[in-house]
Amino acid sequence: MNIQDLNGEQQEVLAEFLSTPKIFENCTLNLVQLSDTIIHASPWVEQKVWNDKSLMKLDLRLKMSQIINKEVFERLCVVSSSTSGSGKSHLIQGEMTKLRAKNKNVRTLCIPIHEQTTLTRIIDTLNRHQPSSNCLLAVHFSFMIDVSSGRESFINALNYFFNSLLLTKSVEDPVSGSSFRIGWARISMFVELQGDLSSLRNHIPILYSSATFLEPPQVYEIDHKARRVGLYLRAYQDGTIDRKFEKATVKCIIFMIDMSGSMRGWPFEAAIQNALAIFDSHVHVGDVSPVFLHVLIVYIV
Repeated sequence: MNIQDLNGEQQEVLAEFLSTPKIFENCTLNLVQLSDTIIHASPWVEQKVWNDKSLMKLDLRLKMSQIINKEVFERLCVVSSSTSGSGKSHLIQGEMTKLRAKNKNVRTLCIPIHEQTTLTRIIDTLNRHQPSSNCLLAVHFSFMIDVSSGRESFINALNYFFNSLLLTKSVEDPVSGSSFRIGWARISMFVELQGDLSSLRNHIPILYSSATFLEPPQVYEIDHKARRVGLYLRAYQDGTIDRKFEKATVKCIIFMIDMSGSMRGWPFEAAIQNALAIFDSHVHVGDVSPVFLHVLIVYIV
């Protein structure tokens, strides 16, 4: 980009590189310039001239999808919602779990982005998880700020970071001099965005132009841990969670166990387990001697 800013010698080197036979058999090089250069006059370079009117009609999303290297960036996904706690992180974690299930050589990491984040910190984190040529790196960039209301210098730095990473597969921090280069590895990138997509289009347009978009589902999948938490929250709300700590009293527990033929096998085992669960839920902390438990087992044959 900005080829016109190169000095004459650098432009000549670039023109010589472009004239090398068969140089573009396995790659595509896109150059952007704002004024005439040596490259502009090269007959072997395909030229496209854009003016302000044609730029307004340009389908930027289509162009970016062609420029971003799909062999390197296997997936570039933005998960957005203007509602806090809508399940964006849960959705991304689920997608990363699917990647780990398909490929054992997957490294996953989450990089939170807030006002105290610096390019140095992001680059250092990526370098600590530097992927090898046979490894897939899954990165979760979690925006903890609204892009539209962030500090301008910080948002500009993020815009520079994603532009460099996606277009050149490398990024360098102009302050510290540290750099990160993808090399021949592959990356799946997930961006968790606070707010609507218009903020992304206005402030980090390359993500808006090259990513696919996902919204958290309206119906949530409840796993075993979430169900258990919900059970305890309900018990806390209705006060039954305190039963374990009520004052111990003499109890009389009666179990009626059906021993007929229809209860043979797993129905009988299920009945026993349910009975034990009831017993456990009604034995309070501090139930010790001389408190007696009276258990009457009635067999129904």
